[in-house]
Amino acid sequence: MSFATLNFVGFFAIAFGGVVLLRQRNVWYKLWLMIMSLAFYRLWSTTFLLLLLASVFVNYYFVLEASPSSLKLRRTNSRKLFLVIGIVANLVQLGIFKYFNFFIDSLYSLLHVFHLSVDINLLALLAPVGLSFYTFRTIAHLVDSYHGKIVLPSFLDYANYITFFPHIASGPIARPQPFYDDLNGRSGFVYNEARVIVLIISGLMKKLVLSSFLYNFIQGPFATPQNYSSLDLWIAVLAYACYLYVDFSGYSDLAIAISNLLGINTAANFDRPYASLNLSEFWKRWHISLSSWFRDYVYIPLGGSRGPKVTAKHLDGSVTDTYAPIKPARRYFNVIATMTLSGLWHGAGWPFILWGFGLGVASAINHRLSLWLKFWQDNVVRRTLSWVGTFTTVSLLWVFFNSPTLDSALMYYGGLTTAKIHTVTLVQPVLLIVLGLIVLFNLIGHRVGFWLEAILNVSSFRAKVVVVVVCLAVIVGLKPDLVPPFVYFSF
Repeated sequence: MSFATLNFVGFFAIAFGGVVLLRQRNVWYKLWLMIMSLAFYRLWSTTFLLLLLASVFVNYYFVLEASPSSLKLRRTNSRKLFLVIGIVANLVQLGIFKYFNFFIDSLYSLLHVFHLSVDINLLALLAPVGLSFYTFRTIAHLVDSYHGKIVLPSFLDYANYITFFPHIASGPIARPQPFYDDLNGRSGFVYNEARVIVLIISGLMKKLVLSSFLYNFIQGPFATPQNYSSLDLWIAVLAYACYLYVDFSGYSDLAIAISNLLGINTAANFDRPYASLNLSEFWKRWHISLSSWFRDYVYIPLGGSRGPKVTAKHLDGSVTDTYAPIKPARRYFNVIATMTLSGLWHGAGWPFILWGFGLGVASAINHRLSLWLKFWQDNVVRRTLSWVGTFTTVSLLWVFFNSPTLDSALMYYGGLTTAKIHTVTLVQPVLLIVLGLIVLFNLIGHRVGFWLEAILNVSSFRAKVVVVVVCLAVIVGLKPDLVPPFVYFSF
């Protein structure tokens, strides 16, 4: 069920009403949240719900066995074994549903090169909604529990963390301990009403109006790039970059607002990513919860940007740990490996893998260039060129991300560089204005949000209602008849 529908409004009214009545009775509040989350997930599929419940029960057992607070484990010293088994079990489940057929197809292709054959049946499996997101939450919880970063939760708390319905389908990937702090009343229900209103208006405007409008312009060029001129394809590249941003950040805005109203404070998931001046900055601004997950649970364990630990003993008997400088080749390997795995997480296909690999290589090159250009004073020219280079690189790599096959991606890239004589079909004033506004909003849009929040903060209740009604009327009036599903529901 999409957040931007009347059906969800009715569902949320029931969920929110129960939260308001039960928020002072913590156990009943948590039970109500879990019931509503399970009911929400059931709307997709009963089978999906059963798989989710099985995952919750099995992984809670792994958490119990891996946590240092388990008395049993202090005796057996087997915590690490349960950590490894838990991680492998979750990755195997993810692999079966999302990657089994891809690997079999790839194996067939490889064996065909050597004129060999093998008979392995493909599986007719439909990946459960949100599988990638709740698998990553599960792994993060297991690792943090093993390292003692989390106080061992009750089963009810754990089930709420994994199934929380504003996060289940497409994130954000909330961290466990802050979630539990909110859930148990230590910091929940502390939010700015004006901020929540702005997030809801922003999310609905992005999804119902901007995303839905752009959706129609990108379907043709990416499906049949050979039928469009080079100029059309370049415009479609920009349109898809803007579409992906407004669609997913619109979802995140709504998810954060809904979470806050239910008592769970959720950090921002996007921070004007297309204003970034380099790729490292871009990943600190784009899909922040996922980027930080890969940083903490993949990049840093691989070695990150630090060399091996060096322990120094001093004459006074004290000991200090430092880190040796990392070799550039090793650092770039860590970056490329992390980004390639990020690409594979997004989808089972070579376009996604090459998208991640390309971003990793581009990030390594970007870092190297920044070292070579240290002598260049930070000025308007340098910042402008850095912004153009970053935005262009990210936008071009999105072609892999949105191409159904590797052949279609290569055909699209070929069309960008080949002058073709076609009637230009995408150069429409309204499209160019929308694209320009989205890019401009990434550069200065935060000021608009702050301004609107400031007005709402000093407004009376009646004035707030007027503002909300007017904004919703404008959104409903501008939205097209066809509203596509959120793009990240497919991941």
